[in-house]
Amino acid sequence: MTDETDIAQGSVPPIGLLIRNKRRELGLSQDDLAHQLGVPQGSISKLERGLGGGRHARRILKALMPERLDDEDCRMTVASGSPHV
Repeated sequence: MTDETDIAQGSVPPIGLLIRNKRRELGLSQDDLAHQLGVPQGSISKLERGLGGGRHARRILKALMPERLDDEDCRMTVASGSPHV
C-alpha cells in the first residue's frame, strides 16, 4: 500500500495518486479491485506507487479511469512510471 509519507514528500507520481484516489472513492481495497479484475494485488500496489503495473496496468487503468485512457495519452502519462503500458 502507498505510504502516506511518500505522498507527502511528493515521491508518488500523479498517476499513482489518481489511481489510488479513484479506487478509494469506489470503496475498494487493493485486494477487492485485484479480485474483480483478475490481476495480482501487487500490480495495483506497484501502479499506485509509480513503479508500473506490469502487463496488468492497462486493465487497471481502463477499469478505474476509462475517460483518461486513450492509446497516446496513456503511453505519455504513465511512461514515467511504467514502460510496460
